[in-house]
Order: sequence, then structure tokens, then C-alpha cells
Amino acid sequence: MEQDVRAFVDDMFAAMNAVDGQRLASFISDRPGASIIGSDPEEHWTKADLLASPDPNEVSGEHVDARLNELSVDSSGDVAWAVGTARFVVRSSGKQTPFRWTVVCVREGDQWKLAHGHASIGVPNEELLKA
Repeated sequence: MEQDVRAFVDDMFAAMNAVDGQRLASFISDRPGASIIGSDPEEHWTKADLLASPDPNEVSGEHVDARLNELSVDSSGDVAWAVGTARFVVRSSGKQTPFRWTVVCVREGDQWKLAHGHASIGVPNEELLKA
């Protein structure tokens, strides 16, 4: 089961990087509340948002790929979760920014679907106190 979830996450990242909002949306559950929270404070994507976006990975006119580094997967019945590290890579410059990635997946029929995903860029605790 863990290998299936790992393949699901790999395929989802491939859809993000292919600039294919419809394909990416197909990975998201139709359950109410299913969403992806991005690293930007304004990013909270639902399936409808992904379908409406020409490029969910566009940042200031630049396409940014998401590449997995490590992924740890576990499951219980029809629910699975994955935690890992990844990096954003700006296509035009190759600039990379590390981020953390978590997903909660549910099995719907014979397919895994994302119920929740979250990307975050780590900030040192000391930075929280700076204005």
C-alpha cells in the first residue's frame, strides 16, 4: 500500500510540473474540504481552484517545478499519509528553495485521492520574533 501512495505522490508532482491543472485536479478528492495549502500565505487550493488555474505553480510570472527529495509513507486502512522534503526549482534560473510536504490521502474505490496537502518553507523560530 505504501508503494501505491508513493507512486500517487510522484504522479501528482509530475502533473504539477507538467502545468496540467486538469490532471492535477484529478488527484484531489471530491470530499468537502479537500484542499492543498501552499507555501504562500494566499495559497489555499481546492479542486475547483486547480481546474480554473492555467498554472498553479506560477510565481511572479515564472514557472516553479516541485521536486521530491524524501518521502515517508504510512497508512491505516483506507487512509494514508506522507511526510517529506522537497524543493521548488525555478525553471528559468534553476534557483532552488527547500520545502516540507505533507499529504493525507484516502482510498476512493480503487484509487488514492488527496484529502489534504500542505507545503511549507521552514523559518527559524528566531525569525518569528522579528517584525
